[in-house]
Amino acid sequence: MDIIGALGYAGQNLFNLTGDKIGYHNGTGVVAIKDNTPSEMISHASTGISSIATHYGTHHLAIAPCQIHTDVDLMDLNSREILFKLNNPTSGYIVDMSFSHDGERLIGLSDVADHQVIMWDALSGKTIFHVELPVCFKSCQINPGDPTMFACWGDEGLYIGYVTEIMGESNVRFEKLDLYSEKPPLGEDATDLELENESDEITAIALGNSVGFACWAPNNIMYAGTGQGLLLFCNITTKTLKIVAYTTTYHQEGDGGHNNISGVNVITSGLLTANNLVVGTTEGLLLWFPVLKLQELLVN
Repeated sequence: MDIIGALGYAGQNLFNLTGDKIGYHNGTGVVAIKDNTPSEMISHASTGISSIATHYGTHHLAIAPCQIHTDVDLMDLNSREILFKLNNPTSGYIVDMSFSHDGERLIGLSDVADHQVIMWDALSGKTIFHVELPVCFKSCQINPGDPTMFACWGDEGLYIGYVTEIMGESNVRFEKLDLYSEKPPLGEDATDLELENESDEITAIALGNSVGFACWAPNNIMYAGTGQGLLLFCNITTKTLKIVAYTTTYHQEGDGGHNNISGVNVITSGLLTANNLVVGTTEGLLLWFPVLKLQELLVN
């Protein structure tokens, strides 16, 4: 069955729920899908839903209402019981959330009215920390191999947060990764992208550091899609980058001419599975990159 338009589905992110069910939120409730058919409304919020997060192993569902200074509900998907009301310490509402790999921690971003990152203990319901953010982000994700490291990204770039505990207090420091590439990947004979003036250069740097998609891979590695239409491999430990693919189309003017952008196609979302890195673009394309091929490319 085509679920487009069914119960408010219009291309939202999909989440694993329990068993053979997946789900999405339609703005006011969380809808479960089974056998390609919307089967039930798991939760409903009269004020609207801003964000949800699920953890397949613990069967936990976090629901953030679209209402300022309102707590996040942490639900057991099997019993439908609300386990905890996770405190929202900000004056805004929560716009994005993500569980740690083991499901023991939940991280969230509040909106720009009071822009903070919050981490909760999903086993006790307590707040681990909340700190103001250096710039505006749209998404966050905990490192699956190290719950004391997380990433935040958006139009201002990709930042890594490091959590340390001193005398029972959690401290967070941020490092920004420089993702701008002056040379688009056009092969050995490619020349630099022509920038006509200083304004063009500032715009190119802004696009290069803008991140529409990022995800963690093993061993402190991340994949990121930039506003330049590049898919990057980022080694967080060594602070090194490698271009693994590009979705923006470039062309050359004349023999040996300058490279010019002829069509921008930016990666906006993605999912890393055991076998593939699947990304979606602004032109509505879904692209599959085999993990083994990516690994071969990165070795060479």
